[in-house]
Amino acid sequence: MKLRPLVLVVGAALSVTLVAGCGGNSSGGASAPVAAAPTKAASMVAGEAVAAIKKATSGRIAVTQTGSASSSSGASVPTTTSVEGQFDDSNYQLANSYAGGASLNVLIVDQKGYVKGNVTYWTGVGLPNDDATALSQKWAQGNSTRPEAFAEYSPSKVRDQLVSDLDATTFTSSESITVNNKAAYRLQSATGTQLVIDAETMLPSAMKSQTKTYDMSQWNSVSPKVAPPTSQVTTG
Repeated sequence: MKLRPLVLVVGAALSVTLVAGCGGNSSGGASAPVAAAPTKAASMVAGEAVAAIKKATSGRIAVTQTGSASSSSGASVPTTTSVEGQFDDSNYQLANSYAGGASLNVLIVDQKGYVKGNVTYWTGVGLPNDDATALSQKWAQGNSTRPEAFAEYSPSKVRDQLVSDLDATTFTSSESITVNNKAAYRLQSATGTQLVIDAETMLPSAMKSQTKTYDMSQWNSVSPKVAPPTSQVTTG
């Protein structure tokens, strides 16, 4: 079975925001108080976060959108996009979910790309239902799944977009909060954009806007992805 070229769309720039919950977890006894983050101007905190992001070697970023959108090619924009891996783009995984129930996973390992969509995804790109059902049980690998086909959504691309969006946002207030028993900063812009940053690493954990939520984790600690077993791969 010959694979159709795939079109994946992440959508608009990742300029988003998140209200993080305050407080930490406790298991019975009283926990030691968390020292407040040092007082800093919002612009200084945002600048330190950008510097920390640029130094990171790996990470996970998930974006959830509300509403609907489409690209000029007519491909649906994912309602949720998650990318995790190395920022040199040598090893990573994407997971996209679309309105209507379609989903697609992508693995980039050893200069090869593998994709695995559900039945709804494959019928949506034109495969007959029987072929879509069979293909949904396998990872597909071929000319249309080469790493360059997904370069727009690679970890480095998403990281660079994040840096660009942070540079373009003017945060006007900064407050010290506690997230999961750790000191953190919460920044806010005049338009309501919020950003939460770990006070120790200065790496962001969440953002939120009126149209998107943006979750970040596993900075500098993403485990290497491995290729699927050959028995689970179909080529074409």
